[in-house]
Amino acid sequence: MLSLDDADLALCTDAIRRPKLVIRVTVKACYLHCAKALMRSHLWDASRHVERSQMPSMGEMLRDQIGGDIPAETQEQMLARYALDL
Repeated sequence: MLSLDDADLALCTDAIRRPKLVIRVTVKACYLHCAKALMRSHLWDASRHVERSQMPSMGEMLRDQIGGDIPAETQEQMLARYALDL
């Protein structure tokens, strides 16, 4: 649920920033994978990591999810835009 309620915003405010919007999440179920699954994933094995340059940018992922004929924002453009609010 999206919330603009002052009480919700206050809960997420830190010493520097107050959010413009809060996403309230209700967890109905949570599952923990077994240790074997984590070990088999090789998550911490750097030799199996994919180079960041081979992955789509966040702008490309967002464009693909929402569709439309909008240009994908590059990582540099996104960082420059976010820097204004950080």
